Amino acid sequence: MPSNGSKIPRKLRGFIWLALLTPAVLLASYPAVFIAGGVSAALAVPAWNRGWKSRAWFAVFNLTLLAGFLVASRISAAQLNTVTGMGTNHPGRDG
Repeated sequence: MPSNGSKIPRKLRGFIWLALLTPAVLLASYPAVFIAGGVSAALAVPAWNRGWKSRAWFAVFNLTLLAGFLVASRISAAQLNTVTGMGTNHPGRDG
């Protein structure tokens, strides 16, 4: 018979999945950061009330949200610079 100590509580699994999937979702859809920000705001009080494990996973979610946003914005900026030629020296341009 497995002990309950080794099993992840059902309420905590949502925070874990959220934290793990956030970077991939942000890379797939740049505007998803607004949805993720709303989810973060909505889950702040429930995470705080459920104890330290929920708070820790909520913090991990927010850190992955921030890291995913920074990576997605850097990738977007690099693609924009490649398309527009911004930041490169072109012969014949006045500068």
